[in-house]
Amino acid sequence: MAGPEGVRELVLTGWQVVPVLCSRGGPVRLPREAAPLGRRLPYRRARGEGPPGPTPLLDQVRTAGWSLEFSGWQQDYLGDFLLGLAAAQALAETGDHDLVYRGRRSGLMRRCSLPVDVVHHDGPASVSTRTGDPVRVIAGPPLRLRLPGESGPPPHAPLWLDHDDQDVVVHSALPMRYYLQVEQALGVRLRHDHAPAPTFSAAATVRPRHVVFVATTSSHDVKQYGYRGFAAIGAAIAERAGTDLEITVIVDRRYVAEARAAFAGVAEPVVLAGIDAADCVEVFAGAELVIGNDTGLTHLAALTAGADGGGPEVIGLYARHSYRKWTTGAARHHAVSAPLAQMLALADGDLWLDDVDGDLWGTNATLGVLPPDVIAEFACLLKGERCSGTRR
Repeated sequence: MAGPEGVRELVLTGWQVVPVLCSRGGPVRLPREAAPLGRRLPYRRARGEGPPGPTPLLDQVRTAGWSLEFSGWQQDYLGDFLLGLAAAQALAETGDHDLVYRGRRSGLMRRCSLPVDVVHHDGPASVSTRTGDPVRVIAGPPLRLRLPGESGPPPHAPLWLDHDDQDVVVHSALPMRYYLQVEQALGVRLRHDHAPAPTFSAAATVRPRHVVFVATTSSHDVKQYGYRGFAAIGAAIAERAGTDLEITVIVDRRYVAEARAAFAGVAEPVVLAGIDAADCVEVFAGAELVIGNDTGLTHLAALTAGADGGGPEVIGLYARHSYRKWTTGAARHHAVSAPLAQMLALADGDLWLDDVDGDLWGTNATLGVLPPDVIAEFACLLKGERCSGTRR
């Protein structure tokens, strides 16, 4: 990869800090000496073990039902909501309850793999059973989960390290953190080994050479790769693959003209402005590749299941959040990360966007440090194509 000194390196796995890091999605298993900071799981899940036994909470949620209530950023932001649904998945595995979703994302939730009835509601969102006086579970702010009987602030959802002889299975993605936290609170082994966030169904199937760029973000000033940057990635992929691309760009309404101008001379893109998340599912299902900012729609692309059960390869671009934490953990959800995002992954920490001093961190804290040709090369590798004309 092209770093500040012109060093070119492509790293597909590992936790070391390099100028730019390309990381494949899916389960992470590392030797002990290479494991990041985290909390040791109190049982060896990778070897088939589970918690020591049922807790009183399990009996409560089975008999009285449960209500998972979203608060904080999980209430307001799509990405936090999608990752937090893993807690609903965990609770849904406790019994054969009828479930209902109440919230404003009704169109999207009608596509969800969770078996929920959907009720549109403009107030706080929740997923709950219909029975009795349910146990309230509160998910939020984005890294916290509170269960009945706990006093004080909700506990932090840590990165879990599952010791398996000489190796360590690293559960760093937020959905698996929530899932394992609920598993331990219930005291019984749940069924998912990895990536437990629910998926969203679509009727479309993958169209070869269709690339979607997610150019929306909740923090346009600091988490936006830029329309010219996405256009440069598209041009570099087309050059390496030796073929034209069908390009779709998802943008905010006010940036349509800017997006079209950026792609002039590269392709005639389909520009989708202000499209609803539920409709984005069909767009993603028809894509071979999705590349996007670290934002909710990029997460949704990784959770999309097309008519054949598959979905696109997804590359998220990270600068100011951990690329190992803020992800679905799905095998087709990959990352390209700036140095600050790598350091946050190593330390398992997070900085609020306002905490990052741009003058201090310079380009290491920006998406601008990620070269388009490196992202294009990584994309071609993920698609199994030869990257002609690229030094490897």
